[in-house]
Amino acid sequence: MASALDPSVLACLVSIADQSNPQANYAALTSLSAHISSSPASFSFFLSQFAAAATQYAALAVSHPTLPIPVTSLYILKKYLQSPPPIPNLRLVPEHVASLKQCLLSLLSLPPSPQTSPLLTAATSLISLATCQTPPSSPTFLPLADWPELLSFLITTVASPTTLSLLNKMSSDAPAIFTTTINNPVDGSPLIPLNSLLPSLTSQPLPQPSVALFYKFVTNHLQSFPPPSAITMTTPAILASLAANSTSPDVPTLQAISECLSTYLEFHSSSLAENLSSVCSFMLSHLTSRLDPNLSTACTEFFHILFSPQTQLPPGAFQGLLTGPALLPPLLAALLGNMVYSGDERQALLAKNSSDLSEEVNVRKKDKSGTNDDSDDEDGDVDFEDGEDSGWNLRKASAATLDSIALCVPPSMTLPILLPLLQAALSSADLWVVEGAILALGAISAHPTGQDVEQHLPQLYPYMLKQLNASLPQLVEITVWTMSRYAGWVIYMEESQQMPNILSNHITQLLHAMMLPNRQVQNASVTSLSATIELAGGPMIAPHLPPILSTLTACLSIYTHKPLLTLYETFGVIADFVGEPLGPHCATFMPTLLEKWMHVDALQKQADFGDSDEQAAFRRTLVPLLECVGCIAIATTTHFEPFAAATMTTALACINHNILLVVTNSSTDENDSDLIVCCLDIIDALLESLSSNFHPLLNSLPPKVSESLLPVIQQAAAFPVAGVRMSAFAVIGDLAMHAPSVIQSGLAEIFALLLTGLHKNLKEQDAKVLNNVLWATSELFVRCRSPPPHLLSILQSIQTKLATSIWDLVNGGQQGISENASVAMGRMALIDNSGFNTATVIGQDVSRWFEAIGNVRDRYEKKDAFTGCVLSIMSRPDILMGETHRPGSLSALFMAIAAFHTRPDEEGAFEPITSDHLHGPNLFQPFPDDMPELHAMLKKLVADVRGGVGDAEFSKHVSRLPVNVRKLVQGHYSIPN
Repeated sequence: MASALDPSVLACLVSIADQSNPQANYAALTSLSAHISSSPASFSFFLSQFAAAATQYAALAVSHPTLPIPVTSLYILKKYLQSPPPIPNLRLVPEHVASLKQCLLSLLSLPPSPQTSPLLTAATSLISLATCQTPPSSPTFLPLADWPELLSFLITTVASPTTLSLLNKMSSDAPAIFTTTINNPVDGSPLIPLNSLLPSLTSQPLPQPSVALFYKFVTNHLQSFPPPSAITMTTPAILASLAANSTSPDVPTLQAISECLSTYLEFHSSSLAENLSSVCSFMLSHLTSRLDPNLSTACTEFFHILFSPQTQLPPGAFQGLLTGPALLPPLLAALLGNMVYSGDERQALLAKNSSDLSEEVNVRKKDKSGTNDDSDDEDGDVDFEDGEDSGWNLRKASAATLDSIALCVPPSMTLPILLPLLQAALSSADLWVVEGAILALGAISAHPTGQDVEQHLPQLYPYMLKQLNASLPQLVEITVWTMSRYAGWVIYMEESQQMPNILSNHITQLLHAMMLPNRQVQNASVTSLSATIELAGGPMIAPHLPPILSTLTACLSIYTHKPLLTLYETFGVIADFVGEPLGPHCATFMPTLLEKWMHVDALQKQADFGDSDEQAAFRRTLVPLLECVGCIAIATTTHFEPFAAATMTTALACINHNILLVVTNSSTDENDSDLIVCCLDIIDALLESLSSNFHPLLNSLPPKVSESLLPVIQQAAAFPVAGVRMSAFAVIGDLAMHAPSVIQSGLAEIFALLLTGLHKNLKEQDAKVLNNVLWATSELFVRCRSPPPHLLSILQSIQTKLATSIWDLVNGGQQGISENASVAMGRMALIDNSGFNTATVIGQDVSRWFEAIGNVRDRYEKKDAFTGCVLSIMSRPDILMGETHRPGSLSALFMAIAAFHTRPDEEGAFEPITSDHLHGPNLFQPFPDDMPELHAMLKKLVADVRGGVGDAEFSKHVSRLPVNVRKLVQGHYSIPN
């Protein structure tokens, strides 16, 4: 039975529903939250009361739709089901469960009408939430397996729109819920719900409102693999139903049919093989009719899947479609037609063009007066509205489908159809038609079709350049996008000297378009320039840097919104792909970039600490700006020095402010710490860029700034957000490598942080942070060799704990971590050149250490790791002599030695050992000439082990090695055959 409604609960609901009295409303919500969170029984009681209130007042709501009690009750019920209070062992009391179930089913049984629609929608959502939500997000309060009444209701009323809406919601929230075996509510026998639901749906005529819902239900289950047996068994009936309803005048039904057929094609294409031609005809008819844009989009998506390389059709089925006249000609014509903006879309875009132009004039006037302050501009840097045409639509679906066709269909079959259509469209007096045709040109740039189009580019490319002067911004925008798709051809024509000045002209035209007063044109132009730079590379771009950088710098004072962010990214692309030749040009753009940084940074500091939306907007502006500054610092090396002091000062101030901001808001969200990470990365970039000049830079700063570096880094290394810790430990490692004197005064604290970092990040299983901790630790160990007395005392105080932690990671760390730990372990052993620091903690089984060293590829890290390892073993000769672990340790030792005999790559790193090294032609090389001391140590270690275990035992171990390793050991380490 449903619970009787408690008068106090009703009074509370009335107060919550009454929006005219905010104080009473807030007091009621606060009281309710306190009561409902007090115990599982209280939580359970209130949930049943909310359901009872909704049920008891539902009848009144039909005649009084504005009555707030039922909707308010269901809203609060959903809130607490979705986000229950943190009560340990939270479960519902059985009597309340029964009441809750009865009330929800009662609501689900309401007759459909405009008045009951809100209640039915809420009940559907609640039942799905209670049955489908799973830990850890929330307990499953009402599992379907424990609710036989709901299952019986679903099976007996399966054809009703209400039930199908619920089935769709449940299958979307938890696709496996209807394919999991539960008990039959009738006789208790095992039952898979879908096996009962689908046959019932396919064996009876459905009312019109239910047809589309049925197809959506099928679509939800088609996406699972392997397909449920019920889908396989009923597919013929489902396809027959789809065919029978394909002539329906109801647009939602036709759209559901299209989506269902598309899902069949994507996940179970063999089901459609026999009827593929008729299915394509159905899709084409609605693709060209423009009965409804959403329906046309759904039909276009079918063809996008059909021409996808991932779609597997039976042999001959796809080819048969292509060779007939019924598909490609009408399809390609329809796709081109649907790429042209509709009349309503044109009107909206023209209105936006006028608005953007007025705004741009306003921004430029501010700039000329010297008061271009984005804080006064409601549409400035911190407000990011996507441009027009955002989201998936018919135009984008058509372009994507044409792109797939260009990729999958031989150009000999498509271009004879496309080229006349494109020629006609490009010759049109309607600029919107021309715009759609140029979009199509960009869409077919994919290979192999793009290669055949390139023979026409000597005529098409000049035509596109002319469109950059068009009066319609959308035409200019799509032209620069299409130019980026053919940038590879431009570069080829330049390199081959067939058109020697084409790259210069290409860049000049893009720079001209970047200065046009339309935000979408600006963004497309700078994106196209960025793509060209990536494809051309540094040597080809370097001669064009002066005009590029002067234009980009001018745009920094003009651009807002997304174009500004894209502009920052383009500076980063130039730094990455041009590199050091960018250095002499730093004076062109760095002052403006630093000015932008300081300006937005100042605005952020003036903003409300508690306004998370406002702070997020500033982050969206600053993050790409800071990332590009970091890239520039690394690429330009010493040329960055004139700007290093300002960069360092601003980065430290930014870190301090944002640490305070995150701590004040008690945030552990990675996104809230993005700026801290970016500024730490900039400091790291300065270290890499300036190297030994970093310390003089620090000394040139005011003491308040320079003395804040170590405390800031230490605070960041202990920060609760993993990304901040990762960047902080990277800075510590680079300080040890490039400016060790900077950290001398804080070594005790830094080693303590490293030890804490090993424990904390191992516990949290954060591999990226652990790797940086280990790398920083090993770099510090390099600087600690032959340490002075004060440093030796610091090391002695923590060496056992530190060595134990690192040794645990050598043996138990995942791939990557073990290798870095092996390097740190080896370098720790080299501190006093005796191995004593590590020998006391390593166990009898050192095979994992050898394996990890064998996997290290950097030659200097590998050398240090193995040298320290050998020293440790030599100080503990018993390590390799224990009978239990000896076979594995000796085998791993020889494999690690063999890893020093592989060929170095272009950067000097050792190649990994492959099966070819072990069993094929002997690819092993002599031991590296630049490591004679290690080679001698290894020979001595092998000789000592051989002497310790005896020739017979030793030979037995060697004989078990892969053939080429055995030959290597015997030939290079004085071991007889």
